[in-house]
Amino acid sequence: MKKTITVKVSFEERKNFLIRVPLLPGCVAAFIKNNEMNINEIAEKMVEEYLKDLRKNKIEIPEEFNGEYVLEYVYTTEAYLNYFDRFLPKSSFALLTGINENQLWYYSSGLRQPRKDQKERIISGMNNLEKALERSTII
Repeated sequence: MKKTITVKVSFEERKNFLIRVPLLPGCVAAFIKNNEMNINEIAEKMVEEYLKDLRKNKIEIPEEFNGEYVLEYVYTTEAYLNYFDRFLPKSSFALLTGINENQLWYYSSGLRQPRKDQKERIISGMNNLEKALERSTII
């Protein structure tokens, strides 16, 4: 059974993504938002290189990384909205979630924090989109 490793993703100073792996102190990547980035690829490469350095320097590796593992991404609301807006503009997020577009802008800028029910609406809307896409085909 694969172990799950948490990767935390945040959005800092309204322009930079920060990726960190709490189980690996110092395993951090920061980069400016752009439409070419893929957080999963960056995190996988970051962890791979970090573990390689630990092995090279004969530093003990946390046991969670022995054998197979999978990375699970935990986003702040601000990071989530900013990362996925390369695929969906705020107007589409508003349609999916039923949350006012202006409110989504406040959340993505970090000026306001959504309540728990608003976060759940964002996730539910994206999950509904995923389900619709999985059931679709083009002929």
